[in-house]
Amino acid sequence: MEKINKESTITESIERTLDNMEVLTKSLSCKLISMEGPWHVCRQRCEFSNRVSVAASSKVQEYLATEKEIHILDETAMQTLHISYGSSSDVLYLPLSFESTHLGALLLEYEKSESALKNWDKHFFTSVGTMTSLAIGNALKACMLSILEHVNHLFSEQMELQERLQMIIEGTRQVFGDEYHSEIFLYDPVDQLLELNASTLAEEKKWSDFTTSAESGLNGWVIQHNQMIGVSDVNADARANQDHAKLNRIKSIGIAPIENNGRILGVIDLFSSKKKEFSSEELWVLNMLAQHAGIAIADALAYHQMKEMAMIDPVTGCFSRQYFETRSMDEVSKALRNGHMLSVLMLDIDHFKQVNDTLGHQTGDRILRQVTSVIQNNIRTSDICARYGGEEFIVLLPQVSQPAANRIAERILQRVKKETDPSVTISIGIASLHSSNTSMEELVEQADKALYYSKEHGRDQVSIYENVHQRVQILDEQ
Repeated sequence: MEKINKESTITESIERTLDNMEVLTKSLSCKLISMEGPWHVCRQRCEFSNRVSVAASSKVQEYLATEKEIHILDETAMQTLHISYGSSSDVLYLPLSFESTHLGALLLEYEKSESALKNWDKHFFTSVGTMTSLAIGNALKACMLSILEHVNHLFSEQMELQERLQMIIEGTRQVFGDEYHSEIFLYDPVDQLLELNASTLAEEKKWSDFTTSAESGLNGWVIQHNQMIGVSDVNADARANQDHAKLNRIKSIGIAPIENNGRILGVIDLFSSKKKEFSSEELWVLNMLAQHAGIAIADALAYHQMKEMAMIDPVTGCFSRQYFETRSMDEVSKALRNGHMLSVLMLDIDHFKQVNDTLGHQTGDRILRQVTSVIQNNIRTSDICARYGGEEFIVLLPQVSQPAANRIAERILQRVKKETDPSVTISIGIASLHSSNTSMEELVEQADKALYYSKEHGRDQVSIYENVHQRVQILDEQ
């Protein structure tokens, strides 16, 4: 993830705050020790100096969480906090908080005078702590907002759903750090399942192994309650799916629901192999990412549906010529690479203009749909049937030889006459892939010539290009 231009401003803001407090309090030195939480999120974006301790030890974190009053540090406390100052100085401890969030503590070194703080000193340093908290809290908030702004920019481009999901989880991991992994489960409300669709940990080929019930586990709890959670010790939580946690070595996890316009789409997981408390700020960022994910997923689904609609012929419901041309090139390349057979059918409804002229276009459209149904019911689901134009259809038959393609064509020919009302006939041309024709353009051209031969020689029949080509050559020689 590229750098955000606001980073230097945020870092400088915190440094400037420390400098100002040092001058204001006439301190010899000023150091900030931070709690985990918003600092942990923002350290991915900012380069803090040695004056700011971001990755404090568990003992330091415990001290910061426990000591919430202004006081002078004794020797034991200084050892706990790993502070070493000259013997002629005291170190003053000022707890910092912002919008009900504990940020950490400001440590001020000043000349030793009295062993205890006077009341007026406490009032003064309380004001110092308030000003420091406000400045640093606003800087951290700006940092988190800049992260979300950048993530939102990453999600703004149109792309396929799977690509977008992967970008979301990779962005989430980059925001929170490499010690975390992230996953997205999409919700299937029909079968009440949560299906893994993106992961920074599990390989894609194993995603299907992680499909779980939406009525159990921590992810299921989030779906059922539509509420984000942070769990510091998964092993101690009765709601957790322990098999999944053990497999991924999950010790702590934050989960936020992904929704859009009131519709629950899934969940986004952020997990670590270490036990840790998720701060309200971290969950806030995760929830914001989930909201962006909801918008991005809904947009990707709409984009996918628009593409699908462009690939479907609106009258017949089969694929469009555009889809056929895109897909057929891939199939020809695959067949040539693997030495597989491949055949193409070109089909045309005989005298279709007379149907439209005498019976009307509504009847014509109905016959088009009936012919489509016959074709689709007599080919495999892996085969591709497309409307090629007007009353013309094209069928791609991967791994189908010429004799097999002829049998399929003859069956379709007979059933069209029986299953259309009013009954119509069709003409069919067949071309198959071999060493002399190595492109879809050549195959389509050959199938079209075979179709033309069928129509020119009585219609209601199947013609194979190789046979037609030989007959034409014989006639030319005569």
